[in-house]
Amino acid sequence: MMFIKRMKMKSLLLASLLFALGCTACGATGENRLIYDDGVAREMLVDALKAQKITYRIDAAGGVWYPAKDEKAVDEIAKKIILARFSGFAASFEEAVDVVSFRGKLSKAGIPYKTILQHGREWTTWEKSDDARVKVIQEEVENENMERAKSARQREKSPG
Repeated sequence: MMFIKRMKMKSLLLASLLFALGCTACGATGENRLIYDDGVAREMLVDALKAQKITYRIDAAGGVWYPAKDEKAVDEIAKKIILARFSGFAASFEEAVDVVSFRGKLSKAGIPYKTILQHGREWTTWEKSDDARVKVIQEEVENENMERAKSARQREKSPG
């Protein structure tokens, strides 16, 4: 009888261990999702995933799910897609004031631009021929941003 109890206890411990390992493995093999509003970009992603033999699935909303372990490879693919879709001449800003300033300066300089939504962010794109002039404007906007941040820090430090 004691032998049977030991066997049951060992079996229970083994089953518990296997269950715990299985749960750990499930968590470690999670998935990430990319969603593109741009159908062409989504097709480019799927083609690249196939070429690199990265498993994927597409949900009803058009989101592309892939194994979390492949995150670095997929990030590289996504960067290449952005560059390909924008011909490499694009900028995105975190703060709305910077977007408004950037686009206003482009318009004032007579530089045509387009906007594209990608990865949940709005990007401003321009032609290669305007790149040198746009880089100067982009630097101005970034300097404005740094000055605003510096002023905000000074206001926080100064007493009431």
